[in-house]
Amino acid sequence: MSGNRVQRVTVMPGPLVYAAVERFVAGYDAASVRQIAVDAGLDPALVSRSFETTEALFAQVAAALIDPVKALGAFTQGPREHAAERLLRYFLGLLTDVDQRGTFVGLVRSAVASEGAARPMREFLTERIHREIAARLPGDQPDLRVALVASQLVGLAIARHVIGLAPLQTAGTGELTALVAPVLRHYLAGDGTDQAGAAGAWLERFHLLLAQAIENGSPSVGAVARGLAVSPRTLQRQLAAHGTTWRAELESLRQRRARQARQRGAVSMASLARSLGYSDTRSVRRALRRWDIRPGDAQASQPCAQC
Repeated sequence: MSGNRVQRVTVMPGPLVYAAVERFVAGYDAASVRQIAVDAGLDPALVSRSFETTEALFAQVAAALIDPVKALGAFTQGPREHAAERLLRYFLGLLTDVDQRGTFVGLVRSAVASEGAARPMREFLTERIHREIAARLPGDQPDLRVALVASQLVGLAIARHVIGLAPLQTAGTGELTALVAPVLRHYLAGDGTDQAGAAGAWLERFHLLLAQAIENGSPSVGAVARGLAVSPRTLQRQLAAHGTTWRAELESLRQRRARQARQRGAVSMASLARSLGYSDTRSVRRALRRWDIRPGDAQASQPCAQC
């Protein structure tokens, strides 16, 4: 008999999930398993045999919406240095998944409003997700650090989807990930070493994308921001956090390339313009003067007819 019960509650019918969340949001303490079954168009006796209490039904709804296997996979499946980004993107997907019709947000509302809902939510998160992630973390106080990650995620959900703070509502997934993931990364790392390494890795990727943009002849903030999956404004803020600016990085890379080209020998101005991502030779000449590289060190853009 117990085996049949497990089989029945393992897969939650969509109508039962939606009906349960609607009842929980309207008032968790007044909700009943029988009412929810009727709302879902299911046999109340059958649903009551599977879920003897409202808490049991709430816990199973949570498991249906927050798939523990997927949540843990977001943390473990991939490089450790990007685990924070993967966790955050998975969580944001729960908040905005149109197929779930906002049911996860409703679950959060219920847990915030009622201790009766908060208790099974705590137990589910602790037993099925938090403990598994904490066991894989380096450093001290892994349980506390996982709880701090959860506090950031739940706070984001409430501020964005319950309170409705406009800047959070209009921000895209890429922008939120770029700004919030470093905080989560700090908690997951347990010290400053991984964070410093992550900062270096970000700058390395930025420089690679900037070099590619120059080679493609389009070294714009927008082009590099798209490669980093953020907005141009966010990219500017990230560069400022690293103590630099877009203009300074672009100028520095172009100057290095110009000096390297000069060391390799004379090069035509047209070729130099292309390699530095300039649209004309006049811009190159002005840049060479700024960098104190004599324009005469580069050949004229027109080759000599007698050579």
